[in-house]
Amino acid sequence: MKTVNSVKYPRRPPRLSRIFENLRPIFFVTFNKYKRQPILANPEVHEAFLDYSRRGLVFGMIVSHYVIMPDHIHLFV
Repeated sequence: MKTVNSVKYPRRPPRLSRIFENLRPIFFVTFNKYKRQPILANPEVHEAFLDYSRRGLVFGMIVSHYVIMPDHIHLFV
């Protein structure tokens, strides 16, 4: 028997292929700094990340939206 919550809020979020049907493949990536050291959220790291992302275009890799947190990064590739 289904409860009200199971209909409104499924157990799993929709897969990215359903959200971004025209962009394949697309990955959601998260990675952490070693021992979760809070050193990532600063201008130098951001600039290095942008440089890395630009160089990825040569290989057909595109970094779309991203968030740089103090100890981890989330991005769509």
